[in-house]
Amino acid sequence: NILPITDFTEFTNRIGSTGIAMFWHKYNNCVYQEALYNIYDIKKTKKEEIRNQIKYLRHCGMPENYGMTTCNVIARDHKNPICIEIMDSWWKEYISHCRRDQLSFPFVVWKKGFSMSDIASLGNDVWNEDSLLVMEHR
Repeated sequence: NILPITDFTEFTNRIGSTGIAMFWHKYNNCVYQEALYNIYDIKKTKKEEIRNQIKYLRHCGMPENYGMTTCNVIARDHKNPICIEIMDSWWKEYISHCRRDQLSFPFVVWKKGFSMSDIASLGNDVWNEDSLLVMEHR
């Protein structure tokens, strides 16, 4: 749902030590809030799968209000070992649970000992980014 309307070089320049750069999530700062949104508003995933994901995150000790990123624009350094480790772990979490990327990504970042501010270096709002045209999901 993203159409680039300029050069992405600036995005790659914002990649930090983790080798990953994303935008902050515009609406949610908490995976548990995002899970409720997924259950009651967008209904793209079975409610029971999301509830199981929430139980899993709580069992593992995932804190509330840890921070969230949007996952629709990702700048990555594919040679950075931290990036590779986070991406591999994210994929394993994603396929093991309810397959909502925004629920599994913050968990992986937290589990690996990083903060969301280590990742969310592209900006505060992908929806108002001049270099992108963001369209609604279909």
